Amino acid sequence: MKHKILTLLLEFRLISGGVLLACVNVLSAQDFFSISSTYKFQGVPYAIQSSDINGDGYDDLILGGKSENGVQGILSVYWGRGDGSFGEKTDVLTDKYPVSIQAVDLDQDGRKDLIFANDVSKTISVILAGAGNVFKPKENLKLKEPSKSIAVGDFNNDGIKDIAAVCANSRELILFKGTGKGSFKPIAAKVLEFTPVKIKAGNYSGKGSDQIVIIQEGTAPVIVCAPQEISPAKWELKTVQINMQTKPLFAELGDIDGDGFDDASVMTETGSMKIIFGESNGLFLDKEFPVESVSQALSFVMKDFNNDKRIDLAILDPVNNEAIIMLNQLSTAFEKKSKSDMSVAIIYEKDPSKPNTADVGILPDFSHVSMFLYNGEGVLVRKYFEFDADLPEGQFTLEWNGTDENENPVPDGNYIFYYRLGSIVVTRSVSK
Repeated sequence: MKHKILTLLLEFRLISGGVLLACVNVLSAQDFFSISSTYKFQGVPYAIQSSDINGDGYDDLILGGKSENGVQGILSVYWGRGDGSFGEKTDVLTDKYPVSIQAVDLDQDGRKDLIFANDVSKTISVILAGAGNVFKPKENLKLKEPSKSIAVGDFNNDGIKDIAAVCANSRELILFKGTGKGSFKPIAAKVLEFTPVKIKAGNYSGKGSDQIVIIQEGTAPVIVCAPQEISPAKWELKTVQINMQTKPLFAELGDIDGDGFDDASVMTETGSMKIIFGESNGLFLDKEFPVESVSQALSFVMKDFNNDKRIDLAILDPVNNEAIIMLNQLSTAFEKKSKSDMSVAIIYEKDPSKPNTADVGILPDFSHVSMFLYNGEGVLVRKYFEFDADLPEGQFTLEWNGTDENENPVPDGNYIFYYRLGSIVVTRSVSK
């Protein structure tokens, strides 16, 4: 793909006084959340998910991992009561060992089915939910290499869910086409440049088909993939890269503080949890607050577990082999809920030793793309580009030289690169 360099000498009008939102009066994320309950896993947990499996209107809790004897894998579904607690659980024995779980209605019966990757067994299992909190026998998809992360989406806009998986050993992205009845067949694969570790899927372009976002190992670029069905037997996996030089982290989005704007919950590579409060345009500023009650997390989900219209957290604690339920303590309810299935945030870790450059990719399948630079107070410093139609395809490198749009030097301090491709939000803190 042709690589383009955007010069920074284009004249843009500097928008002054553009403070996007007054700073949220908050001491820490701990002020919002308190531990409500914990749920022990009978074995070693590797994955957590939450969804309304049985269609009773209450989100259930799903934990997966190694059974107590280590001979098999196990999925435990803790049935939600709708008050922030969970009642009796249903255990399902699996292959070795569930490490990534998705809950989606595959056979269109109104119940959420379970799709999960089994690391050691090199399989992806599909378990259809039946009536009365029971599950039907599982079906397995064989992989040549183990997968630690899968995603489910409709990649050809036929109304049927498909499966995407990444395999670290072979560096492959693999797509399985769904039949609409809970079965799948492999349809496309692509070898990536670096080792993939995490994957998400959703309708990030705002158009019919879903897209895939992949985080790769270390400081490698993030991949955005837009699958295209050329014919029933031929698919093209079009990809571009987003690289802001430092380590990328997936974040879950939702309005945690009730101000009407999405906030981000992030788990670092060391297992610490933090909340980054959002601005009116989705910008995440340099204001991070730790979730201090959790010493180490393996994974987490954001849901409204007690139906009070506030977003809560379920955090998988690998030290104590349990799930920690943390309820939102805000006194005022609000309507906006998590929309992490429609948008995704990628937050790059701070590293002032890295150059202030960004290498961003654009796909014409997306209806919007923009790149901005803000200061720490949310004031726009530089607008690189913004398109809403007829997007140019390719890679674009930007290098910030410490000036505003008029090439005037700006004060020393922290600044934020803010890139948006459709509903994919990418941020990185840079320093001058």
